[in-house]
Amino acid sequence: MHQPIRFRIIVLGAMLAVAHTVWVVYEETVWGHLGTSITAASLVSSAIAVLVAMLAWNTLAARLGPNWRLRPGELMVLFTMVTVAAIMAGFDLIQNLPPILMLPFRHANEANRWDRMFPFIKSWLAPHDDAVVKAFFMGGTTVFEPQTLRAWLVPMAAWSGLLLVIAYSMLCMNTLMRRRWVEEERLPFPLLQVPMLMVREGDIRGLFRSRMLALGVAIPAVVESLNVIHGIYPSVPGVQLNVYNLVRLMPTPPWNALNPLFMSWAPMGIGLAFLMPLDLLFSCWVFYLLRKAFEMEWVVFGWGAGGGAFPYIREVTYGAFAGAFVILLRGSHRYLARVIRRALGLAREPDDTQEPMSYRAALVGLIVSAPLLVGFAIAAGMTPSLAVVYFTIYLLATVVMTRIYAQVGTSLLEFYFFNTEAAIATFAGSKSLSMADKTLFAQFFWFNRCYRQHPMGHQIEAMRFAGLTRVGLRPITLILAVATIIGVIVGLMTTLNIYYSHGAGTAKVLGWQMGVAWETYGRASAWMDAPQSPQPSALTAAGISFVLALGIAGLRNAFLGFPLHPLGYVLAVSYAMEYIWSIFLVVWMVKALIVRYGGLRAYWRAVPFFVGLVIGDACTVIFWGLAATALGLRNISPYLHHMW
Repeated sequence: MHQPIRFRIIVLGAMLAVAHTVWVVYEETVWGHLGTSITAASLVSSAIAVLVAMLAWNTLAARLGPNWRLRPGELMVLFTMVTVAAIMAGFDLIQNLPPILMLPFRHANEANRWDRMFPFIKSWLAPHDDAVVKAFFMGGTTVFEPQTLRAWLVPMAAWSGLLLVIAYSMLCMNTLMRRRWVEEERLPFPLLQVPMLMVREGDIRGLFRSRMLALGVAIPAVVESLNVIHGIYPSVPGVQLNVYNLVRLMPTPPWNALNPLFMSWAPMGIGLAFLMPLDLLFSCWVFYLLRKAFEMEWVVFGWGAGGGAFPYIREVTYGAFAGAFVILLRGSHRYLARVIRRALGLAREPDDTQEPMSYRAALVGLIVSAPLLVGFAIAAGMTPSLAVVYFTIYLLATVVMTRIYAQVGTSLLEFYFFNTEAAIATFAGSKSLSMADKTLFAQFFWFNRCYRQHPMGHQIEAMRFAGLTRVGLRPITLILAVATIIGVIVGLMTTLNIYYSHGAGTAKVLGWQMGVAWETYGRASAWMDAPQSPQPSALTAAGISFVLALGIAGLRNAFLGFPLHPLGYVLAVSYAMEYIWSIFLVVWMVKALIVRYGGLRAYWRAVPFFVGLVIGDACTVIFWGLAATALGLRNISPYLHHMW
């Protein structure tokens, strides 16, 4: 029987989502107290901290009566709303949009000739008024000034509408695939194990009943607090948990061809890695190290250094994604056929009364939203056939990413090497693109640069969370819609107000998002200044990678116990593995030993400790972030600073 969600919980969730979103945007855009992006991680650390606060409330509410206590399903709702709103306003989505729209109007010059793009930037996509542009970079005002607000109303509505349609199309795809992934294949959702354990315990007293969990919380709390003190008093020793580039230790050829070869030890990454399936852990680090070995080999033989034409890392990534999609489609085509027959009224099974929406509504929603996305691009100036190709690639790629999110669940999902615009420019040739296409490719970069904030993954996670806490899936649709709208509107308004008050061109903001804007227009300039034909060698590299992904899947089906997984191969060619390969290697060794010599009983006894690492890391980071905000402290990263 489903638990009803009290209306006041949705109101509370909306209020928490608004406050949390505003704080996250300020932390990632202006303050930067933590030295890292909160929403860059797959599991939003501040959402875990909010959940801990709600468990503390439950401990106090036990004295007030049962009506004051938050039920498991209600805790799920609060966690979901806070998380979804934050990722919509996150570092790789809304925060990148205003700088990308405004940069060319401020920094066009004779060298970059960005002014040649101006005729192709529609007035309904970006303000053209000189005073509005100048105020954006100089600051000293607010977005609510009448002239500024009028200039932004239509562009805000247009881009917000685009992102909401993208999120809705993802919700429709999740509805169509949920039964297959959750009930038939029973994907593990590793990321969900942390909030699920917390919700199941119900309050702080129950959570810390486990000594192993308490120990896991204590370790990052002590170490990261020591690092914060080190940031204030450098004479106090710290422990390097942040990125360290091992190439610093071997700067000469051929070893410097491995650059970058990062190593990091974030407690959250360690804890979440332990919850991953063992074969995926193994596949990720093995394929990653093989990839780095090939990069070095190419330098040794004089074929090119890593990062140049060789080793075609982007093209290899495209092939891996294409292979992964074919594998998923092959495994689900019969299921999808049944779902489509049900949506068309040709069959009564599978039953969709308990889905987030009916299969017919999901199919119609997808059929309607896809043309809306294509129509937006065409209205903005993109070639019609290219617009169809663009959003087809984008939506199909998000399906693969969502599968990785649900099945692998790493602490970081960063697919920087996969980019829709770059793929089209590579395989179709930038010569085939019009000036309007190249300009719009630059403007679209904000929502498909790294995919670290992945709405579709969080949506399917919320559906699974609802099922585990006995909340109906139909209410989840409303909850996700409210949280998404809050994230888009509050995130965009907060980001704009930050730049108009602090100045995007001043040292009062961190500059990460401005760097993304410079990157996208630099790339567009390269396409305009040196247009290229299709590259057969790039297509060959992608084809080999595609066949390799299919081959791994075939071997896995043919031989029971085959240790390598195609999704591990896809992750190995993602930028995320640059940061977490060392964690995967060590955690795989630890987990393999525990399972080999202690069995599943030893594994489940160890799980609370690793969940504790995640909770302790999240709460410590957020505690010191709030303390730094209140005290005006800077340079106090709980992980110490990056050593690039």
